[in-house]
Amino acid sequence: MTTPNGSGVINRGTDYADGSQVTSGNLNEHIDNAVFNDDAVDDTTIGLNSSSPKALFVKNSGIDTAQIADAAVDTAKIADDAVTGDKISDSAALPDGVTATTQAAGDDSTKVATTAFVQDMRPKFVTATGGTHALTLNQQSNLTVKTYNIADFTSDDSDFSTDKITGIVVTSYNRSPGTANYTTATLPDGSYRIISYIAAYGSGDDVEITNQVTIPINADTTTFSFKYFVSASTAVANQTQIVGFIIQPNL
Repeated sequence: MTTPNGSGVINRGTDYADGSQVTSGNLNEHIDNAVFNDDAVDDTTIGLNSSSPKALFVKNSGIDTAQIADAAVDTAKIADDAVTGDKISDSAALPDGVTATTQAAGDDSTKVATTAFVQDMRPKFVTATGGTHALTLNQQSNLTVKTYNIADFTSDDSDFSTDKITGIVVTSYNRSPGTANYTTATLPDGSYRIISYIAAYGSGDDVEITNQVTIPINADTTTFSFKYFVSASTAVANQTQIVGFIIQPNL
């Protein structure tokens, strides 16, 4: 074997002098014994091992984002389950227009939404205070209409504001010793809905009913009303009680 020499990228495996005869043997040696010059690599991305034959290898941490072209890796080259949740940043996992919220103390980190964010997305019941009229109305006469302004409601809950109300929870009671007594409430489209109804089979048949309903409230709803229908007089023919609200905390 001829000692490699020269300053090129590859050191030749055989020296030829003027007039040397080229044979298959020395051609094979010329190729088989050629080695890379130490200066052929940058020793940052690519290294040259010290053993014989000297071979090229990729150095540890030798390839970073600078060596990977945009779109060089597609999804077909990523193995199933190769990317885990802890490799995805919070901001990268959130959809456009959604921001991360403060995480509740002690909760594990998540990549789609924090616990506080999920809680804010859930409807919540809060108790009612305030009101245009008393929250509990008794013994309204036939065809009486009581209209409440949404803006007049309050609540002791810290999440409450009137623009977060999506429903009003009402307990409605009717009693009749004779014919029928019932109560209605307005829906967001202005139509009336019966929220409690009772009908006696005849004189002396004293019957009653209590019903709890949720009256829907839309973003543009500013008022809603109760209307009372009394066909049979009794000590308490009707009662409506606004017990609370369904709110959407994130609104």
